This record gives sequence, structure tokens and C-alpha cells, in this order.
Amino acid sequence: MQRFGLTLEQATSGQCLERFVHSYLQINAVRPTPYPVVPDATQAIYIGLNGSLVSGTQQQAHDVQLFEPGQCFGIRFYPGALRHFFDLNLQEITNEFVDTAFLHCGNFASLHQKIYIQTSFEQRANICE
Repeated sequence: MQRFGLTLEQATSGQCLERFVHSYLQINAVRPTPYPVVPDATQAIYIGLNGSLVSGTQQQAHDVQLFEPGQCFGIRFYPGALRHFFDLNLQEITNEFVDTAFLHCGNFASLHQKIYIQTSFEQRANICE
């Protein structure tokens, strides 16, 4: 990741979410760069300053372009666990990235604002707990 100008912070979830949330992560990019996404059967929510994207299960490796330097926060869910929080068919988003409108949850659309009010990775992860 360093050759791409990326650093990673990662933490496991607390006890109440440990069966569903694999980890919280934060990517720090020093320049615009590709971010490698590797198939691992998880679903993820990527949260940036301007909104969020939901990633379905990815079946092949590819790069997601980070267009600006800065931070991107994420939540990785264990396989199938995202449906415990939202009423959705996960097969519909296999190999896809969709915006938060797919989740049909009004509070979720503003999660990125709540996340980025916080200044540290630990505080951001605590918001999700």
C-alpha cells in the first residue's frame, strides 16, 4: 500500500457488533491513487467527506480510484451480515458499488457528516458502535 501512497488504520468492532462487523478501517492517501479491493466475501461501506458507497461482495480484484488526497473511513461486514441491519438482497449488489439510497435508511444518508465531525480514527469507529 505504501507504493500507492496509502496507509491503513484498522480496528475490530466492540463486543455487541463482533458477530457482524469485521472491522473499521481508515485509508489515508497522500495523493490521488488507486485503492486495491480484494475479494474476501465481505461487504463494506466506504465513507468519504461527500457521502458513502456500499460495496457488495466482490468476486475479483480491482482498483477503486481515490481522486483526492485525504482520508476514507470504512466498515467491513462479515459475509451476509449487512442484511442484519438493512432489509436488502445482497445478491443485487454483487460486484457493485451503490450509493446509500440503496439502503433505504434516512439516518444512514447523513452518517458521513457524523463521522467526519470527529478528528481521530478511534472517535470515528466509536460513532459506528
